[in-house]
Amino acid sequence: MTTLKDRLPGFRRDRRWFLQMAGGSGILAYWLAQTIGRAEIPSGAKRLIVVSRPNGSIDERWLVNGEPGSILEPFSPVWDYAVPLRNVHMESSMTEGDPHGDGSITIMTAAPRGGEMLPGNDSFWNTKESLDQRLSREAPALSGRPIASLQLGGWNSGPAGDEPSRALTFIGPESPVYPETDPSEAFDRLFADLDPDQTGQPSARVRSRRSVLDFVRGDLNRVRAQVPAERRPDLDAHETAVRELEMALEGALPSCEPPTIPQDFADATNSASALAAIGEAMFAIIVAAFQCDLTRTVTFMWAGNAADNHLSPVNNANHHNLSHQDDRNGLATIDRWYSEQTAGLIAALAAADDPVVGGKLIDTSLVWYISEIAQGWDHRHTNMPFVLFGGDGVALNGRGAAFDGGGRNSTDVWRSIGPVMGVELDDLEAPSTGPIPGLFG
Repeated sequence: MTTLKDRLPGFRRDRRWFLQMAGGSGILAYWLAQTIGRAEIPSGAKRLIVVSRPNGSIDERWLVNGEPGSILEPFSPVWDYAVPLRNVHMESSMTEGDPHGDGSITIMTAAPRGGEMLPGNDSFWNTKESLDQRLSREAPALSGRPIASLQLGGWNSGPAGDEPSRALTFIGPESPVYPETDPSEAFDRLFADLDPDQTGQPSARVRSRRSVLDFVRGDLNRVRAQVPAERRPDLDAHETAVRELEMALEGALPSCEPPTIPQDFADATNSASALAAIGEAMFAIIVAAFQCDLTRTVTFMWAGNAADNHLSPVNNANHHNLSHQDDRNGLATIDRWYSEQTAGLIAALAAADDPVVGGKLIDTSLVWYISEIAQGWDHRHTNMPFVLFGGDGVALNGRGAAFDGGGRNSTDVWRSIGPVMGVELDDLEAPSTGPIPGLFG
């Protein structure tokens, strides 16, 4: 059977004529633009997630002879999707100030910090928007969603006044977007208009999409009366495509259901179990948001950079203070715990059906797992503990094995990600050589 996708190449050739014949119908033009946009999404990743955990790692327990060490071992069930990076650095253009905020700002914006040091601490603001924001706007694979990007987190307190360290996303210079750490608030923002009403009928959101199709069908009929007979088979194909889209919407609710999350969440300041519960709920929200195609760009921050929370009973110490000590067992235990929780997101993406492009969500989702520093006691930014995850459609090479970045830096990781999503990031400010050869292909 011929599908909507099969018919689109011919439609794209004639779309200018068809829009002209439609008499400038805004509704019809909107539907056609959405259809064309989806058809022309390039191969490669269709979704981007950046996940951050604080205070670095322990190098010798990260990878052992190229294999997962004790810290990465919790990712074993999803290791076939993983590419841990080695010999990739974060290169800063500034030497003073907070190395935690310096790390995340430089990683996320690929631009130096700037301005005056903030009063009462050693932080500087960002000078550029973060690259998740740029890609969500410019990348054909990511743009055009009802929610351009989503910023979520687990626990977001930290050193007093150290505000730049509490964000991964920046919408412009000196403009951080702090993550939402209340799953109930995040749920309401995304799914308030998606639930079926009390009679079991589709929500107003779905009904409105169907009414748009009714208008499109009417526009098609009006065009039919104006065109030569030899062009009417084209209109028949377009009308059939509309019908197929209607049928797809009829089945949208079963594959696009809001997640079930708890009603109340405990304070995660000193509780590993409370933070884990928040993370699990947020990951369920991310999966559902992707299945509903509400957004394709997400950042998730387990805790603000230099986080000073206690992950009791995993470890009762102040995490930031502990990172300044050479307690390698304690720090490795904490970083392993973050791996255990984050592995749940990768597993959820691998298990969830993708109603947008088929297969599973992981097949076309790129997840970048980062920390703002490599290790805490000397605030090193070399050999950063990064892992990329993605399925078959992401074009990530060498999954299941470590990748040597050859001394490149985090900016070059972005330079590699951009083309996969249809954007050349060749104007980034931080030191950069270009895309890392062999990372994607």
